[in-house]
Amino acid sequence: MKNLKQYAVQFIGMKDGLHELKYKVDDFFFKNIEDSIIQDGDFDVTVYFEKQSRLFNVDIEFSGKVSSVCDRCLAGIQLPISGSERLIVKFSEEPRDEFDIVYLPMKAVEINLARYIYEFIALSLPITKVYDCENDNPVPCDLETLSKLEENRNIDKIEEENLTNPIWESLKNKFDN
Repeated sequence: MKNLKQYAVQFIGMKDGLHELKYKVDDFFFKNIEDSIIQDGDFDVTVYFEKQSRLFNVDIEFSGKVSSVCDRCLAGIQLPISGSERLIVKFSEEPRDEFDIVYLPMKAVEINLARYIYEFIALSLPITKVYDCENDNPVPCDLETLSKLEENRNIDKIEEENLTNPIWESLKNKFDN
């Protein structure tokens, strides 16, 4: 993360109040995050940094796209991701992190937001990587694969309807008497 110094906010000398910071997060950003699960992405990030005398409220809003593979048809897609998260920054003799509270050493002069921006984007990735791509031009989905999946679903449905289990049939016959 040493190549991501542009995401450091130097709060010493900053006036109390709300400050708006804008960042562009792209492939360079994700490649400089160790063990990143995202390799290819493009995001606009807005940080609302509210400086108070003893703590900072940091609201991070992001929207953009991540390169991925569609879980439905295996085609390459640009998966849209957006979200907003809040981070509270406090000072402490013992620096530690909690769920949404970051503790900085008393002598700290800056906080690098790159780690938090990455974590918030990564946590916003859906488990199933699909989206309504019908409005994209051209549609990225592999229509041939989707039609074969639909065929298989129809075949499975027909087979399920036609399958009769002999055990249930014999029980059914006993109760019909």
